[in-house]
Amino acid sequence: MLNFFKKTRSPKWEFQKSGNIWRAFFLENGKLICEHRSTEQKQVSFFLLDDETGTLIWEDFVLTHPSGAMAGALVGDGWWVGLEAVYQNLIFFHSFYDPTVPEHLGIWALESTTKKIKWARPELSFICLTLDNQILAYRESLVGGFVERYFLTIDPLSGNEGVDLGQNAQRIHELRATSLGFEASQAVRLPEKIDGKSTPNPALLTLAEKHAKIDSVIAGYDIISQNERVVLGFHKQTQAVTRNQAGLPVKALDYVLKVIENEKVIYEDVIGTGMSGLILDGFFTRNQKLYYVRHKDTLCCVEL
Repeated sequence: MLNFFKKTRSPKWEFQKSGNIWRAFFLENGKLICEHRSTEQKQVSFFLLDDETGTLIWEDFVLTHPSGAMAGALVGDGWWVGLEAVYQNLIFFHSFYDPTVPEHLGIWALESTTKKIKWARPELSFICLTLDNQILAYRESLVGGFVERYFLTIDPLSGNEGVDLGQNAQRIHELRATSLGFEASQAVRLPEKIDGKSTPNPALLTLAEKHAKIDSVIAGYDIISQNERVVLGFHKQTQAVTRNQAGLPVKALDYVLKVIENEKVIYEDVIGTGMSGLILDGFFTRNQKLYYVRHKDTLCCVEL
């Protein structure tokens, strides 16, 4: 809500969609692909935004099998599906083995410009993108009554198989260890956690304590220090009562986000209210912009 803001600036843009905005990836063409989960309808869909303006390019894309006996049917019953990764302007999706097995299964590549599936390998599981821009994947085979994994590389643009790695554990470990994680591949910065288990920068800890009521802060502080500004996030315990997943009454939490410059708060928002649990990695920065989701359904971009 805008009345939560205490700021000298406003968001560069906001995009709201009822439900839960779950994940997002940046494409090379300046677009932002987002995963949207509707718990009421038990359906996952995807939408594409222009990162510069927040303008909607397309929305309500649901992943279906492009060919074969299952052509046109929802992948993962429309719910057990999600964003896996991106490469250039391709978007990769995954499904799951089944609702009781959290491991990913299947790779579907979508062209963001045409909103069409370019290739699909439903029998493979994605591991990572290697440094030489290949997909490291595996397939499972039943051997002597036991399931064994065989590894290979895939061309991300075509889905064609590259190097057969078999069960070369050393080479597979090397490829995984040298691959770029989310922060490096997406050029984003996630917050540093400052709590009783960390050894914080004294100046950052002092700044955080100055701009938060210490006696009401739960689970420490989330901080990104960037140029002359510090982005600070923290959970504040309230006197309101809510119920946790087990149905037990607990004191509700709010999550407060502040941007601080020269000891002064220049932007503030409450991005979660009345919560029974914690928000993890609730914001990140990229190219002098701050991104976060307010109340689960509004994606916000603020220029730093």
